Amino acid sequence: MPRIELTCALTLSGPLLTRSSSPQGHGIDAPVLRDVQGRICIPGTLVKGRLRQAWMELSEACRGHPAESLFSPRFDAWLGPGIGATRDARWADEAPKGDSTDAPSRSVELRRGLLRFDDFVCSEMGDEEGRTARPQLLQRIRIDRQRGSTVEGALRTLEAPFLSGSRIPFIGRIRYWARDEAEADRMRQHIEVGLRWITNLGGERTAGFGRLISVAVQERRLPLACAPSDASPAPTRNSSSTFSSCGLSLKPMAPFCISKHRVDRNLFESQEIIPGGAIKGCLASGWRTRLGLSPDGPVEPGLDPQRPELCQDFEKLRITHGLPASQGDDLRPVEAPLSLVQGPDDEVYDAALCSGAFLLGDPPRAPRFRLDWKRVPAELDSFGWVRPQRQLRVRTAHDRDSRRARDEHLFAYESVVPDGCRWLARVDLSRIAQSRRRAVLQQLLEIAGEELPGLGKSKCEVQLRFDASDRARPVLPSQSAPIEDGLWIVTLQSPALLCDPRSLREASGAEDLETAYRHTIASLSGNSLRLLRHFSAQSMAGGDYLRRRFQGKRYAPYLLTDAGSVFVLKASPGKESQAQDCVDTWLRQGLELPAWARELYARGGRDGAHWSNCPYIPENGYGEIAVNLSVHSQLRPPRETMHAL
Repeated sequence: MPRIELTCALTLSGPLLTRSSSPQGHGIDAPVLRDVQGRICIPGTLVKGRLRQAWMELSEACRGHPAESLFSPRFDAWLGPGIGATRDARWADEAPKGDSTDAPSRSVELRRGLLRFDDFVCSEMGDEEGRTARPQLLQRIRIDRQRGSTVEGALRTLEAPFLSGSRIPFIGRIRYWARDEAEADRMRQHIEVGLRWITNLGGERTAGFGRLISVAVQERRLPLACAPSDASPAPTRNSSSTFSSCGLSLKPMAPFCISKHRVDRNLFESQEIIPGGAIKGCLASGWRTRLGLSPDGPVEPGLDPQRPELCQDFEKLRITHGLPASQGDDLRPVEAPLSLVQGPDDEVYDAALCSGAFLLGDPPRAPRFRLDWKRVPAELDSFGWVRPQRQLRVRTAHDRDSRRARDEHLFAYESVVPDGCRWLARVDLSRIAQSRRRAVLQQLLEIAGEELPGLGKSKCEVQLRFDASDRARPVLPSQSAPIEDGLWIVTLQSPALLCDPRSLREASGAEDLETAYRHTIASLSGNSLRLLRHFSAQSMAGGDYLRRRFQGKRYAPYLLTDAGSVFVLKASPGKESQAQDCVDTWLRQGLELPAWARELYARGGRDGAHWSNCPYIPENGYGEIAVNLSVHSQLRPPRETMHAL
């Protein structure tokens, strides 16, 4: 199926105002939007919104006219429902009617548009000029209609880098997949006609700002596949000389937003980690799009006759979370343990090997755990974390009739800028039969051999590169053999479902929590491991999407144990060999879902550990662990500074 990239050149007449969400300087009320490289730009979401408006106006004008058959854009399929759509209009709900909560969750899918818009960047103002040129300023003031005089306090200062009447070229890209050649030509014609119908872009349009003078569109056919990796497509081998896993490097092509827990209804703040489930979602949506299908459906046996092994075993693939690293770095970051503490001297210690409560220093004081730290010490730099840049974009829906922003439709994305970074993950094939792994991996390389769409809320494209030699190693390696007194210290590298929320309530204390963890560890290890102590934090995950997608009409937030949580384990008497095998399996495959979760989240005749019933499964990167990190021994508090309680 055709894969199209349109390079669109829009020439506008100055002045122009595309307002930035970030302050530009003192006294400027409306600064011009610039990207992270300092270039003046028009956001792709603005062009997308104006294109939708142009299509609506043209469709209404053609209604009842012979030209109606020639101009009939597929609004929701190409652009999505839009910001102004109602909440229910954003969902394709094919679930059976009634009060049943056991309907298969895959019948509830979020609708997405096929067209992807880049920002349109000013092509004549280079980076250096765009950052250093002193902005020209315009002043505007509101006039009172009754008195005919100015309104007090209504003076606004606008940044105006372009003179009136100047011609300003902006260049951006629009990319899409089409079902066939006829659909590709139809989409291109509608895009070009819609862009030419637009009169103005940006703010202050009624005052003559941002008048669109000309539109030029160039089409380029993108290749359907390319060489995905310089390495041989063979996974690494484990101690049993069987295929097990390979490395994976991700490079998002634009700022992305993978929203974490929201503190406000209209603010989406992105996390810096790319979940394994999001990576699998990109693979699935890109694969289905290439086949001419909706990008939001599942991957099931028989989907692609040319790749039967991957269709059958796709849900068994385990992809760990993508963690940010420097562009040329092969070391994958490690989550710092929650057993780290600060003493009175602000030195960092690790309390995992301390058998009881203690005080530090002279005079003795309680150590401060990570949740109470007021600043991040330099010692955490050794865990390899990179902090990418961020950008804030504020968006809103507009009313067609009043041509003003709609009330209560303002929201903001704080996105991660991928410049100078890449994200490292691992692909685990150990759940797939050994005889099928090579074919599965080869077919996976075929569908991932190009930029894949659909990452996060911004639906940006991402490049995937597989590394058969698996050069990306953790900054701090794990040690599966037991350390002092036969202990295994397990540190979660990604959140996990461990505690049964039905056994805990608001009044539950430390003993109840420890009992819940003891039951889970015993269940997951077949009673071969017992919990001695833990340093853990918990959080709730929920919201409208998770309820609709995985829970139907029943709503119950998930209780997650946070990444960095530490569990000190010891083998049960006489079960040392079984305990070692269990730890090795956890280290290779991640923590499985406990029995209570398989029962609680079961729906539609499927186990609760199926991807359609629970998002927090090991196949989506959750439950990854590190074992016996060196910091536990190296940062153990000196005995002379400790005071047992």
